[in-house]
Amino acid sequence: MAEDIAALLAGYDPFDPDHTGWKYDAFAHAREHCPVVHLDPPSTGPMTMITRYEDVRRVLEDPETFSSVGGSPTPAPIRLGPLDHDPPEHTEFRRLLNPVFTRQFALRFEPFMR
Repeated sequence: MAEDIAALLAGYDPFDPDHTGWKYDAFAHAREHCPVVHLDPPSTGPMTMITRYEDVRRVLEDPETFSSVGGSPTPAPIRLGPLDHDPPEHTEFRRLLNPVFTRQFALRFEPFMR
């Protein structure tokens, strides 16, 4: 079974709805056996997926080594603010966007979302 999951993971495409059913099993396999996965899905082109919390923190806290510039998913026709900028630009985007990512702000739309 592990070989099957590893083979699926090698072809994982985050924008392919057919991958939804097995992706969490594949992520769990990756965390245990291969925490850094290099992918080349047709929808995005080459990308690296980090699966362990500690590794994700290291990447996010070291923009000099792990830059976000050019990191928007390929289908995005424009640059996506905080997703593809490093500090100090990223910090400014976060300052502007943080107010709309609060629970209180989201509750304004609860009736519509329900």
